[in-house]
Amino acid sequence: MADAEQLEILRRGVEVWNEWRRKNSGIRVDLNKTNLINAYLFLVNLSDADLSDAHLSSAFLRSANLSNANLRSANLRSANLSNAHLSDADLSDAHLSDADLRRADLRGVKINEQTRLDPKWRLIWEILNQPIANQDLSGTDLSDANLRRADLSGVDLSRANLSGVDLSHANLSRANFSGADLSDANLWRTHLSGADLSDADLRRTDLSDTDLSGADLSDADLRRANLSRADFSEADLSDADLSDADLSDADLRGVKINEQTQLDPKWRLIWEILNQPIANQDLSNTDLSNTDLSNTDLSNTDLSNTDLSNTDLSNTDLRRANLRGVKINEQTQLDPKWRLIWEILNQPIANQDLSNTDLSDANLRRADLSGADLSRADLSRADLTQTQATYTNFESAILTEACIQDWQINSETNLNGVICEYVYLKEQTQNNKFIYTDRRPSDPSKTFAPGDFARLVQKSLDTVDLIFREGIDWQAFSASFQELKTEQVKALQPEQIKIEPDDRAFSVRAIESLDDGSFVVRINTPKDANKAEIERSFQEKSEGELKRLEGGYRERLQAKDSQIEQYKREN
Repeated sequence: MADAEQLEILRRGVEVWNEWRRKNSGIRVDLNKTNLINAYLFLVNLSDADLSDAHLSSAFLRSANLSNANLRSANLRSANLSNAHLSDADLSDAHLSDADLRRADLRGVKINEQTRLDPKWRLIWEILNQPIANQDLSGTDLSDANLRRADLSGVDLSRANLSGVDLSHANLSRANFSGADLSDANLWRTHLSGADLSDADLRRTDLSDTDLSGADLSDADLRRANLSRADFSEADLSDADLSDADLSDADLRGVKINEQTQLDPKWRLIWEILNQPIANQDLSNTDLSNTDLSNTDLSNTDLSNTDLSNTDLSNTDLRRANLRGVKINEQTQLDPKWRLIWEILNQPIANQDLSNTDLSDANLRRADLSGADLSRADLSRADLTQTQATYTNFESAILTEACIQDWQINSETNLNGVICEYVYLKEQTQNNKFIYTDRRPSDPSKTFAPGDFARLVQKSLDTVDLIFREGIDWQAFSASFQELKTEQVKALQPEQIKIEPDDRAFSVRAIESLDDGSFVVRINTPKDANKAEIERSFQEKSEGELKRLEGGYRERLQAKDSQIEQYKREN
């Protein structure tokens, strides 16, 4: 007979009972032949309990812990055992007709021929407890079953109803799910490599962390499915619908898609990056967050203002990639070299110690390296176009094959011992790629002798380069330049005038037409002049003069229009 004291505790409620079990874990629970018909036992802990011959018909045992319990000959007819833990329980001779066993754990459960169990749940018990690999389960109803860790490799489940099933950690490799209903199923961390899921209903299914490599998902419905971190390598997604699916950190390498594959724009772009040549392309202002781009070639790519938060970029080729304005966070996996380059472009770096760092192949266009210590740094092949390098220490740095177009240095820039075999003075776009041109020495068979590089760039110390991308309005240029010259000459110190007479201190040295249609006007300046300030001042004056001239043009045009109207009226 049941222990009366224990039964009284149970009748006080599940919380009281579970607390008593926690404090008295060593006491054997004896509730055999107990009348618990219609009892509310949600989340009750009856593990290892003796419930043989107990009356539990219509009892609410959802999510109850009945593992290793003795339920021999128990009456569980119409009981709610959904999500219950029944592993290793003894259900010999038990009555479970019409019982709700949705997602109940039947692994290791002991039953016999006298156990009354609906055919659906008996089949699920067999799948979990008997060899089932390679069998034919096509068209069967396995909906809402708990098949965690089941071995279904090679099983034919075509057209089976698997909606709401829990297949997490299951081995489903080479299984046939063609046309099966797996909507709302839990397939977390399952092995579906090589499985046939063609035309399967996978709506809202949890396939996160699942191995789908080589799987056939053609014509599958994957709308709103959770596919995060899934391995789709070499899978076939032709004609599949992945609208609103979560593909964050999924591996899409080698995936087969076609024009009929419904894929949100973000993930189609990710697929293109992983499966098509993407180097040199414009990916600026795109959302590449929560993606796996490891080991990808993104060299020469414009990634400016792109969102790369939570993105895996380990071992990614970012040579000369534009990282300005890129959004990253602590979860962004970025090799140390490229994280440093990102910091140089996006955080205050002036006057910092960057000695002995590897900045080779870095895109440092328009970077502010003023006052930084770059002694012995490797800047080979780096893009230093329009870089601010005044007061910067380049002593013994490597600058071979770098591009220094329009970089800004001054007499305090330290170039002692710079290692440079040759350098490029210009950069231009060719096939969407920035290429370096105007090599020095010009003869490709020649290289700089020690000290030649320093002597070459010293010539640029007394000029500032004004760049005009859309042509030059010479009237505006002349007025702005004269105003700037007057302003700057007045600011010269007497000793500077002795060295640089005012008629030469601010004069046009050269006008150069570039291949892209823009112009460079080189202006003579004193060696220690603030070139950045001169450039900024000229830009302001030029814009103001252009606006003034444009206003005059408009007035004249309006006057002309008025004369035309008057002529029309008179005639």
